[in-house]
Amino acid sequence: MRKDLTKVEKLDYQHPGLADSIRDWFLQGISAQQISDLVRERYKLAISKFPIAKFRVKVWVPEQKLLTEKRIEARVAQELASEREMRAESDLKLPGEVK
Repeated sequence: MRKDLTKVEKLDYQHPGLADSIRDWFLQGISAQQISDLVRERYKLAISKFPIAKFRVKVWVPEQKLLTEKRIEARVAQELASEREMRAESDLKLPGEVK
């Protein structure tokens, strides 16, 4: 686990919601330079594209990978449960059915 906070994470303490806004902008496909401009507009805070890009690499991308892995695991678990349920139903003898 990372111990050192990025500049964005440090600034998030002084400007609550900053990191979440940046995450949302990354999800929208907005570049670090454009995010720098948006931060200046919304938070009246001058931060260059470099700390924003570092936040993307060190924080946002790993979070997205973990989220994707968890979604895949949940989908696989759901499919396995459905398969087990279908097998259990097919193994039941219906009244009048000959096996």
